[in-house]
Amino acid sequence: LVITLSYKPLKLVIFDPMFAQAIGINVKLWDLLVSFLTVMAIALGVQAVGVVLMSALLIAPATAARYWTRKLGRMLLLAAIFASVAGIVGAFISYTLPKMPTGPWVVAILSFLAVMSVLVGLENGYIRRLWKNYQHTRKMLEENILKCMYHLGEPKQDFFREYTLPQLQERRQIPRKKLVQGIKQLVKKGWVNLTAGGVKFTEGGKEEGKRVVRIHRLWEVYLATYMKLPADHVHDNAEAMEHVITPEIEKELEYQLAYPTEDPHASPIPYRKD
Repeated sequence: LVITLSYKPLKLVIFDPMFAQAIGINVKLWDLLVSFLTVMAIALGVQAVGVVLMSALLIAPATAARYWTRKLGRMLLLAAIFASVAGIVGAFISYTLPKMPTGPWVVAILSFLAVMSVLVGLENGYIRRLWKNYQHTRKMLEENILKCMYHLGEPKQDFFREYTLPQLQERRQIPRKKLVQGIKQLVKKGWVNLTAGGVKFTEGGKEEGKRVVRIHRLWEVYLATYMKLPADHVHDNAEAMEHVITPEIEKELEYQLAYPTEDPHASPIPYRKD
């Protein structure tokens, strides 16, 4: 009840006490309240699980909740739910089975929930991170192939000719197995077509390749203009950033840089037709 009624000032005092003090909140008073609530929780928990296991009861619910959400309100609710479920199930096991202590079973159930959250949590779980890393790696491979094809067609502005696998590998050192895998993914998306001797752009693939090249060169201009980096120091950073810059950031870069026509290496920046 106290946390519900005092949620906003408590959150402010805990996460930004200097700002809370600056706007007139009595930080010492709220710190005292937090300490009082913690002592009360420990005093009650010791009766249920004992002194040693109380540390797990304090930490595990918050740990489990952290892997499901980034919002503090939801995190508090989930932590309370996890702790309640563990308490009920642990007490039920202790009641129904002979010689089963309540405290260890409560902590065991709570530890199980925490481990499962670490593995399958929707926000930051291990499996979720693996899936995100896989998606990002696949996205980088696809965009690198499209960028490579665009670079090959750029000198003569002939973007719809056929490219063989050796040509692509000569331009960019991509292992053949990964290159074939990436091309298959691009075919599924309709960005390239397979030909008798290799691959060639579709209209959509050409525009996507142009987009990646544009973002790369815009970021190089940004680094040279605002970060004052020499031209030979901007490429590697742009290689990484081109895969994570959103359309909103891209538009902001164009506006802040006043729509530059060339990157620091004097290569043209290809803009959208619109």
